[in-house]
Amino acid sequence: VRRELLEKEILQLEKELSLSQTASPSASILKKSESKGRTLSLENGLQAVCGKSAKDNLAILRKAQPWDLWLHLRDYPGAHAIITRPRNLEVGLDSIERVSQWVFRESLKGKSLKIGLKLGVKLDVVVVECRHVRPIKGDKLGRVTYHNPKIFSFASKIESY
Repeated sequence: VRRELLEKEILQLEKELSLSQTASPSASILKKSESKGRTLSLENGLQAVCGKSAKDNLAILRKAQPWDLWLHLRDYPGAHAIITRPRNLEVGLDSIERVSQWVFRESLKGKSLKIGLKLGVKLDVVVVECRHVRPIKGDKLGRVTYHNPKIFSFASKIESY
């Protein structure tokens, strides 16, 4: 009887292990952080994750790996995204631009900023490894401080994802 019980437990653990290995990194980061969010699939199996609120964004940031990349529009309030990646994989400029355009669209959904930002406007995007991003204690707006940023500039455009 004891042997059968142990075999059932082993099978259950093996199933859970295989499911966690096949799950996408962004799905696991959303699950770990217990937050709601959106994902964007990129080439090379990379994925970007964006929370639905400031609270979700900070929860996702806290559960991100130190080598994941954090992106935010410079000088504009709004969403930020995390690109989940393996430790030594470099993310291409085209992937960063795609996520930047996605963050731009997500940041402006239903906001009055749409008036000031139009198609073709220059966007400065801050890209930082998550290890260099720290939430501001007690802040309810989702603001952070960061060090060692890389700044990229793109023109805003409308794309379908």
